[in-house]
Amino acid sequence: MAKFACSSCGKCCESLGSYIVIERKMGARDFYCRNTITGELFPAHIQPEYADEFEKKSADEAAGMSGCPVKACAFLVRNPGVGGYGCAIYPTRPRVCREFWCYYMNVYDKMGGLRGRVIGRNAIKTTDLSLENFWNEHIVPVPCSNRPGFRDPDWTKKVLALLPAQGYRGEPVE
Repeated sequence: MAKFACSSCGKCCESLGSYIVIERKMGARDFYCRNTITGELFPAHIQPEYADEFEKKSADEAAGMSGCPVKACAFLVRNPGVGGYGCAIYPTRPRVCREFWCYYMNVYDKMGGLRGRVIGRNAIKTTDLSLENFWNEHIVPVPCSNRPGFRDPDWTKKVLALLPAQGYRGEPVE
């Protein structure tokens, strides 16, 4: 199995961010927050390496000048010196963030080149038109669980069995 690798693009925090709300500030870097989907309350602590970026972002947002997407999580900050984005509360992030992966299977061609990534319930992100067509015709119809965030092992087995007939190989990520 491949290992999930975050690219620090911040897209997950853009989409999930509006559901994470700060309920109360407890100190300079400590907050009580709520996941409005599940109602889960959780303590959040700003990591020291992100403290300056978080304060700058908060001040910029108050002035209407933040560089982060408007609906993004309050704790999504620019990654200082590295590029991309970072989570200012990563060690104390809520369960929904810990369990979210933007992709959960890589699809490779015969030569081992990455041709696509499985996202969502059974969608694929690819620039390979042959793979996209095969996916839409043969994989999309394969039934999968309707529970959001649930990885269906039966669906995964079926997909892994179908891909080699078209010269592809799937590798779930962990």
